[in-house]
Formats: sequence, C-alpha cells, structure tokens
Amino acid sequence: MKQHTPEYPDRSSYGHRLKPGLSVCALLFASLGAPVLAQNACDSLLNVDFTVTVEGYVASFTDLTTSSLSDVHYYWDYGDGVIEHLGEYQYTYADTGTYTVCLSVSGSYNGDTCAASTCHQVRIDLPPIPPALLVWPQPFTDWFSVKGTEVLGADQAELFDPTGRSVTAISFVESEVLKFSFPEISAGCYLLQLTGAGIQRVIHVMKE
Repeated sequence: MKQHTPEYPDRSSYGHRLKPGLSVCALLFASLGAPVLAQNACDSLLNVDFTVTVEGYVASFTDLTTSSLSDVHYYWDYGDGVIEHLGEYQYTYADTGTYTVCLSVSGSYNGDTCAASTCHQVRIDLPPIPPALLVWPQPFTDWFSVKGTEVLGADQAELFDPTGRSVTAISFVESEVLKFSFPEISAGCYLLQLTGAGIQRVIHVMKE
C-alpha cells in the first residue's frame, strides 16, 4: 500500500510542532496556538530564576528573572496544588513538608512566544520551640532564680498576686540569670512580669 504524506501549505504556521530542546513549559503556551521559539533562541532573551527564604510557614521568593521580552507573564506553582498567575512573591503553606516550587515565565518577541521555567525545593518545618526558662527553687521560701536567654533584655520586674494587684516592683541589670528575693510576701501563687527592651514575659511562681 502506498503511504500518503500529508501536505501543509505553510509549515511555519504550525508553531506547536516544537523543535528538540524546548522546555516542557513551552508546551503550555504552544498548545494555545502561538508560535514558540526554539529554546536556544530563548536563551539569550529569557533567564528564569528565583531564591527563597522560609520563616515558619511563610516562604518569601525573590525573582531573579532577566528578560528582553515584552508582555511578560509569571506563573507560580507552589507545589501544593496552588498556581497563581500574578507576581506574588510570598506564600503561606498550610502544612509542613517539602514542596517543589516552579516559576514559569513567558513573553513575546517579534510576534513569537518565548517561555522558560525553573524549580527549587522548599522545606517547611515546624516553627522553632522557644528556649525553656528554668525557675528554681519552686516553690521558693525567700528567693528564686530565673535562667534562660528569653530574659535577656529585661531590666524591670513586677510581682502580682492572683487578683492582679501589684505587690512590688524592682529594677535590675539585665542578665541571663536573674535572682529575686521576696522574704516579706505571704505564701501563695504569684505572677512575675519581666519587661525591658523588646521583651515582656510573665512567669508563674509559688511561695511556700
């Protein structure tokens, strides 16, 4: 049987027939019917990259993309099923885990479409647990000490009884280890409020 080879009047109009080396994301734009430049032609026109920093569940992205294209569009795939078509550079994840974040960029050059993408892994961990404070002895008789980096910066303390009444207030020199002496107060439960430059911490203490 004689094979029949279809004839096309103008092969240049079939831009979706991609040349080897085109990035995978170019398939998306080619499927829309726009001619797509071969990847080697895009290399000098579009370079896609970004960096990421993570704080808790929030990932902040810095776009490093350089482009000589017009009508540029950004597509962020955050790796958890969410895709945004805006230039958002910050995203809050709902859970911990490792996510593959991809940035795809497309634009126009002399009527053709150029597209490229890059991906980075983002690790979302549980927020760090604040360092523990050591309060001893508890309950105390005349004095007790407080130790921990969380009290650095504190230079004032105020003691409150369970009704919220201020019992006494003192000032001191900041230190990682603080010693308080309250021999004159009655036995019971108290709240010690530590304050200073950028710090406010409340500690439960008990006198016997």
